[in-house]
Amino acid sequence: MRILQLHSEFCSFQRTFKNNTPRTIFWLKEICKYFTKQTGIEYIHEVNIQIVKRWFIQGQSEKQWAAKTIKNRMSALSLFFDWCVNEKHLSENPIKQLPVPRLEKRIPKHLTVAQVSYIIEWIKCRRFRYAYEKSRALAIIAMFIYTGIRLSELLNLKFSDVNFEDNIIFIRSGKGNKDRIIPLIGRLETYLKPYLKERERIQKGNIYFFVSTRKIDGMSYLVVRRLFQIITKEAKIHSYPHLLRHSYAVQMLEGGCDIFTLSKLLGHSDIKTTTIYLTATNAQKQRQAEKHPLY
Repeated sequence: MRILQLHSEFCSFQRTFKNNTPRTIFWLKEICKYFTKQTGIEYIHEVNIQIVKRWFIQGQSEKQWAAKTIKNRMSALSLFFDWCVNEKHLSENPIKQLPVPRLEKRIPKHLTVAQVSYIIEWIKCRRFRYAYEKSRALAIIAMFIYTGIRLSELLNLKFSDVNFEDNIIFIRSGKGNKDRIIPLIGRLETYLKPYLKERERIQKGNIYFFVSTRKIDGMSYLVVRRLFQIITKEAKIHSYPHLLRHSYAVQMLEGGCDIFTLSKLLGHSDIKTTTIYLTATNAQKQRQAEKHPLY
């Protein structure tokens, strides 16, 4: 059978029985399409260890795939090949014969408090075509800075998910299809309230929290991408949504937040994922180092 036809059946299985999110399904499909296009194979019986191994080696040598990229693509294909084995389309999963690359333990890139503050002040001073665009830009950046929210979560945020009475932000179906609650702090509210006044003029009845000036549904990813491109080019600070998420995590730890609470705020399913940020928190390490008993 054709690989892409089988993969479509596999994705239906994942949606139905594994409750995978649309984003995960899209990711699985893209990797399979990329694999078939790069290897040139079309039918499942053509898959073997030599072809799979050669694809990963070429990706690393010719396209400089990082270890994390290789590991993620191995994971996506392995899920599919395991399903093919269970459905009797393959005799074995060739990915299982390959060693999983060891990931580099690097300190997460992040911005300092001064850099984040500068971005906010720069947006305040920059001229935008409309007042709505400026208030929205400030609200978007503030939301990233003060909540550590993911880009997909920000785009999917509904108007009813932001509760100013109870001071909470409800994140629905985040990564891993998990819900969580983030506190709505006063500093964030000072940037959201002016935006909501402008939003009421533009699209009062829209169900999404962040809206565009023309589209009836939610704000496009392109709006956020353009905003960060402008910040990088004009403010001279290279920035993107996930970098602000890293910055939020590091700055929360520097401010004294415990690792367990931070893990819940970020929506991590495993606290080990959160501990990577401890490597970047110099202020906290300094405070702990000062506790050395020898005078």
